[in-house]
Amino acid sequence: MIRNLVANEIICTFANEYVNLSMRTEHLDFITFCVGSLSDALRMSASQVYGALRSSGVLNDYIVPCYDVLHTFSKDYLVEELTEVLKERGALA
Repeated sequence: MIRNLVANEIICTFANEYVNLSMRTEHLDFITFCVGSLSDALRMSASQVYGALRSSGVLNDYIVPCYDVLHTFSKDYLVEELTEVLKERGALA
């Protein structure tokens, strides 16, 4: 229940910020999936993961523009890939 509330908060925040970019529902669903998957794998809250993705630019510079390719990969691959990108950008130790 709490996780769904956090996910909904993230979606609402993201949707409000990017409404002018004609963000598709699929993008928002995928971002939520990525945040939830990373949250589980890294044992961090969804808010912390979202903050790291956003502050490091991974969200806007990687996940959103590469959606067409990234959404075809497995959950395990995405978690590994996004973890590495976050580490490269200094958002994770």
